[in-house]
Parts: sequence; structure tokens; C-alpha cells
Amino acid sequence: MRMKKFFTLIAMALVAVGANAFKDTWKSTSSSTSPVSTANVKVTFNDLTDDSGTHTWTFSNSYAVGAVNGQTVTIEPTASGNLTIIFGGSVSTNKKLHMQDADGTGLTATLASNQTVTIADNESPTADIASNDGVIYALEAGKTYTFSVSGTKWRFASYVYTNEKEIAYSTEWNFSNWATASGFTNQVKENLGFLASYQDAESQITNFAAIATSNKGGYTKCLKMGGNGSPLEGTGTPTQRFLYFNVNGDADIYVHCVAGGDGERYLVLSDGTTELARELTSKNLTEVKYSYTGAAGIICLYSVGGSVNIYDIKANNVGTTVKLDDEKKPTGIQAIKTLKTSNNAAVYNLAGQKVSNNFKGIAIQNGRKVVIK
Repeated sequence: MRMKKFFTLIAMALVAVGANAFKDTWKSTSSSTSPVSTANVKVTFNDLTDDSGTHTWTFSNSYAVGAVNGQTVTIEPTASGNLTIIFGGSVSTNKKLHMQDADGTGLTATLASNQTVTIADNESPTADIASNDGVIYALEAGKTYTFSVSGTKWRFASYVYTNEKEIAYSTEWNFSNWATASGFTNQVKENLGFLASYQDAESQITNFAAIATSNKGGYTKCLKMGGNGSPLEGTGTPTQRFLYFNVNGDADIYVHCVAGGDGERYLVLSDGTTELARELTSKNLTEVKYSYTGAAGIICLYSVGGSVNIYDIKANNVGTTVKLDDEKKPTGIQAIKTLKTSNNAAVYNLAGQKVSNNFKGIAIQNGRKVVIK
């Protein structure tokens, strides 16, 4: 069964930020003091005195360290928003999270890297929360909250407080970190799939996904699509030159890209059969963010109108990407195999709709022969 989907463009380059939007950020440094005040929230790191003496917070360039079990932080927002707390060290399953308002009402946390995971107040995470991951809480203006982690020393590295959707991406493919390459064919590298052309295509593509030097927006390299994904007419089924990866369900996806030349060049995302969204690119660095809601499955990324250069891809809730080839195709992909013939012909699908002009060969979709007229 084809996966049900709802794919929404969240933001892109040149979209103005609303007048009431805000985003406060703070990171622990050796010169930090308590309380920390940003425009819309005040955070106080509370010292604690007990029979063994006074326990204070130690600030560093990486994190603030709580000295004893449950040492608390007071949070006072002046505007309603979402607070993301990032940890400087892992939080194991034998610790508990505590976030309560002044009345003692507990709040439920959302895991920053996978927002389908929640952790109730005074509960332990079901899996360790990794260093540089964190939790998100929805806070109300004018209330006072107390946060702590039960256990020994724990590390509060940074926070982001915003009234916009704050996305923590758990997977990133920054091509500035990849070795220069002339291109990729059919393979999975670092859990990202590449398909230049199917094995039985009339000609094999060799210039797809070259990693080349390019200096835009602080990036040093980009990935070149090398041309069109050539989707079947009226569908989102790419037949060549596409990237792909699996998601476990709802996912946020971010792409930094530029047009590889003149003319209208689009970056398209699909589930392998249906086009979910497309965005016109330019020769300026374009930032596109998408939010996908639906079942687990495959996400494809390809260009139409000409090559597009991609600098960075980020996503969350990414699954294990399975290599595509002519024999193994996950649900949702209708791959094209061609059997060579001597005639150029138009190709129609089984519904009688034209899918290609001057096509040399017979197309097979999911093992079914396409009619040639």
C-alpha cells in the first residue's frame, strides 16, 4: 500500500520572519554568570547548600556542570514559547527528568532529535539521550519553572527559546566534509542513497553527484546533480539522477542548494511515485525547509529543468537506507527497466497516458509491460 503523506513547505529563502517571532540562544562559556537573561527568558542556575557544603555550577566553553544530584535551574519566561535544553553529556536511562511549574504541575518533554519521543515529568528516558541532544518544553509567559535531572553531575550546554518551530536535525549530509569525487553511480554512502541510472538503462550516467569545490555561504564543496531526474510524466517517479533516504515516519527536511546554471531549475522531493513538493532555485544560496507527515518510507530528491548543486541536507527521524537496484526496490518506487529495441517510440502507461516521447525501448513498471504505440 502506498504510504499516506502530507508534505508542507515550512520556510524558504526570502520568506520574511513575522514581527512577533523571536529566538533567544545561550551557550555556556567560562565567563558565564547566573542568572542568564536573554530577551524573552531568564535562567537561574541555583547553588545548593547541604550538610556537605555549598555546591555551585561550573561554567565552561562546553557546558555548565551541576555539582550534585538534582541541582536545579529556574526558568522565567516573559513570552510563551518552546525551550530546547541541550545536554553537554549523555543522560542515561537511570536518571529522571524534572520540569515543574510553581504549582508543582509536571511538564512532558519532547526529545529534540526525534519529536515523536516524549518523556513525562519525573520519568526516565527509554534510551540514553546523547551528548549534544536535548529536550523541548512548551512554556507559558509569566510562569516560573524548575528543571533538574536526578542523578550525579549533569551538564547543561545551551538553550534555544523560540515561539517558532525549533527543529533539531539528527542527520546531516554536509558535502563540504566529503572527499572530492567525480561522481557516484548506484550505492549508499553514509546512509544516503545515490542512483545515477538503472542497470539496464540504454546508457549509463557517470557525471551524477560529483563532489566539487564551491564557495557559497561558508561551504567549501557541493554535490552536483549533473542533470535532470527525468520523472515519468505526471508522476514523482524519478528514472535517473536522484538521491534517496528512508524515514521512519514524520520528518523534517532541510536543503541548502543553488541552481547549477541558467533557466528555471527546480529541486523536487517525492515518495518515489508522487511529487510532494518542488522549489525553484536560483544562483544564490537557497534555504528550503519541509515538514513531512506520514508513514515510514522513502524520500527522493532530484532536479528538473537542469542540474542543481546541493551543499547541505539535514533531516530527522531518518531510518536505514536500502540500496536500490533493478532487483530490489522498496515499496513506493516504480523503477524503470529498458529492453533495447531498434525503434524510437512514444511510451504509454497501462492507462493509456503518454509517459515519454522518442523512447528507445520497452518500459517495465513493477514487472508489468508498458504498451508502446
